[in-house]
Amino acid sequence: NGGTVGGTTGSCTCNSCNAGYDGDNCQIASTCTASTDSSKTGSDGVFYCINGGTVGGTTGDCACNSCNAGYFGASCQTASTCTASTNSSKDGSDGAFYCINGGDIAGTTGTCMCTTCNSGYGGASCQILGACSASTNSSKDGSDGAFYCINGGTVGGTTGSCTCNSCNAGYDGDNCQIASTCTASTDSSKTGSDGVFYCINGG
Repeated sequence: NGGTVGGTTGSCTCNSCNAGYDGDNCQIASTCTASTDSSKTGSDGVFYCINGGTVGGTTGDCACNSCNAGYFGASCQTASTCTASTNSSKDGSDGAFYCINGGDIAGTTGTCMCTTCNSGYGGASCQILGACSASTNSSKDGSDGAFYCINGGTVGGTTGSCTCNSCNAGYDGDNCQIASTCTASTDSSKTGSDGVFYCINGG
């Protein structure tokens, strides 16, 4: 192991062992130590081991185990593919990223993204409820941010809790969809478009 012999017969020495070895004959492999230098293979007792990995073994036979969550590989150097989590504290540093409401996870540990949210949601984790929008489709219940609201109603609220208020005169209901019962008027301009109709002389 690279030792240099010195001395004379009967009193020989072996010194200047290669890095990673010691002992009277340079025969003892040292315990491995971690390095952030990717060129370190353990041949000198120093081994590339990052992202929380624990170094084990001895010179020439080093290993890097117990990587931090979200990393793997012989030196814990490879970032894992991100996975979705419903835990709002998950920021992707361990490969788990807060991503809800139908979001698609992309990226690797430390660079996770949540994209393509369900309709009606936005934000970095698809966690933000969008403002409701009006629809003439009677099946729209607001679960995707679109809400059935007609006859002049004003949509309010956010996805999942939409409202339809301030209907045109002559209409009511949760969606302004109900035409009110007509009432009589002596005003000749009243056509019934607002529920009030010109009707005189006992009609």
